[in-house]
Amino acid sequence: MKNLYYIISGVLLITSIVIVGNLMKSNSDSLPSIPAEQATTNSRLQESAPVITAPISLNDKTKLLINEQRDYYTVNLDGTDKTLVYSGENFPLAMASLSPTATKFAYFNDNSIYVQDLQTGETVIINKEIIGSIGGQIRWSPDEAMLALTCATEQHPSSGVCLINIQNGDITFLIDETNTDDFCSTNLIELMDWSVDGSKIIYNCFIVPEKRHKQDFVIYVYNFNEKTSTRVLDGASQNLIWQIHSASVSPNNDLLLLNGAGENPIAQIFLLNLSDNTLKQLTQGIDYHSSAVLWIDNQTFFAHRELIHEPYFEANSMMDVNGENKSDLEIQGVIVK
Repeated sequence: MKNLYYIISGVLLITSIVIVGNLMKSNSDSLPSIPAEQATTNSRLQESAPVITAPISLNDKTKLLINEQRDYYTVNLDGTDKTLVYSGENFPLAMASLSPTATKFAYFNDNSIYVQDLQTGETVIINKEIIGSIGGQIRWSPDEAMLALTCATEQHPSSGVCLINIQNGDITFLIDETNTDDFCSTNLIELMDWSVDGSKIIYNCFIVPEKRHKQDFVIYVYNFNEKTSTRVLDGASQNLIWQIHSASVSPNNDLLLLNGAGENPIAQIFLLNLSDNTLKQLTQGIDYHSSAVLWIDNQTFFAHRELIHEPYFEANSMMDVNGENKSDLEIQGVIVK
């Protein structure tokens, strides 16, 4: 069982990191590429792979979820039809997600999972057995039947990656200390992403670092078909990322967008190639926080940047995997999903 002190410390660290999200244009050719370690460890969940769906299809009316000053809105890609779905003035959310069909809004609050039907406005509580979460992300399965997040229960007090059936609230622990490697089994586990086709789960294990110290972390890819976890980035094997914030896998499962910071605590965007395990930095500089969590296709994604000093400024854009800004967007707030 993991020490409660570290779980609470993890919540504080991750909450402060999530608030930061942002972006900046840069030329990635001059930045270094670094190989990452890879190893395989067995996982034992006997679940079939989820239903496969296609990547995001963009038009002016594509519905997005944005987080703006603790509030969550849905908005069209062209900036129209901005609709408040959750006000975080009194109870800010640690994690939230829009379903693949943009018809449901899921969020975690006060140890419960809520799902709001955006067509009817009805909100239901899915599960009341969760006793805590260290943070991370909440993600939908492609068929919208399941939700994944990091959680713990009274029967399973050590945190792990949980799958929750939204019809009956049943919880299955997909990844925990029993089916990971030695590093992960003795440290905190955090869900990062669920692939578009439903075949992969991205998660990391980490130790809460002391202030201004490099974080000890490892990122893994869990394969539903093979029931195995593959180590794709060991924080100790590189020196670009000192603090890991979040990750998002491309629609073809070949690339991993990483949000984090180097020795300088300014948030930046990094890209990990899962085919050859090379890591490169897409943004740089000391004036902007940068982040990206949602892919458009296998070559482009939504990026956000925020000027960290007066005059305060934030903007969204479409960026490619070379770190080039392709077009600006008339949307305020951080694009979440």
